[in-house]
Amino acid sequence: MSKGQAETEIAVARRLEETGRPESPNQISLDELRRWAVAYLDEYDEELTRFPDFAGQTHWNLWMRDVQLEDALFVVLVFRADEMEFICGTGDAFQVKSFAEREFPDNPDDLVPVMAARFSVPVGGLLLKREDVERWLGRGW
Repeated sequence: MSKGQAETEIAVARRLEETGRPESPNQISLDELRRWAVAYLDEYDEELTRFPDFAGQTHWNLWMRDVQLEDALFVVLVFRADEMEFICGTGDAFQVKSFAEREFPDNPDDLVPVMAARFSVPVGGLLLKREDVERWLGRGW
């Protein structure tokens, strides 16, 4: 494992741990997040075969664990050409879902600050180098 990959894993795991409430059933493991991100990127690759003009554009996805609705834990990954931004926070599951489905900003670059203003995001966003994220995920975008 490269130093950058190890630092990426440590930083993401620390954010997940610091954001989730220990007593809450709403936990997301580092391995779960990795699997979800890879599955998302696989699906996004399929979309690019139908919509090749989207290649190279910023894109994002949100995942949420909402066993306990009032403090759902969410993760957002924003994939840019040379980096990925990671944010995690908590909020009411229905409000997070409504935001993701109907109220997200048109510009994906506005997504992280808007979510941080609207929901509990105790440690802010984390910018990670593409090459380190690709090693962590085992694939590119």
